[in-house]
Amino acid sequence: MRKQVRRPRLLVAILVVAVLGGLAAGIAVARGGSKAVSKGPAGVLSQGSFRTITWGTTGTATVVRDSSGNLRLRLGKGFTTRRGPDVWVYLAKYEGSVWSGKRVEWKLIGHLRRGWGKQVYDLPAEAARPGMSIAIFCGECGRLSGIAQLEPARTRT
Repeated sequence: MRKQVRRPRLLVAILVVAVLGGLAAGIAVARGGSKAVSKGPAGVLSQGSFRTITWGTTGTATVVRDSSGNLRLRLGKGFTTRRGPDVWVYLAKYEGSVWSGKRVEWKLIGHLRRGWGKQVYDLPAEAARPGMSIAIFCGECGRLSGIAQLEPARTRT
């Protein structure tokens, strides 16, 4: 009896092509999307501190609305994470706790420009919703480096 060795190789090749195609489509959509415009005054909407998941990720993430209504993600000057060619920033939402819950939303924000310091990214309108988080994801190893659960900014009275 002869074993079919080619079938698993073919399935692996198809899976790799599908994953790469999905990643390319996600990048194209993220880059080609229009800027989100959010109603309300300019200022900080939400913020959070990064918690390390697999590699030392520290610092802050802040969602701001600028004077024209565009939403932006600001990583603070104290931000640090693992350096690599395949590190990405995602907007995520979890059912239950960020640390132990199930991920129900996962939207690519962009490629992490560098593993440290201040950085600014355009955000979609979903970023203004409660319960969102910013995730730093290593595509090379398929793991989260760190995550910042966004909490609404406190308004001054």
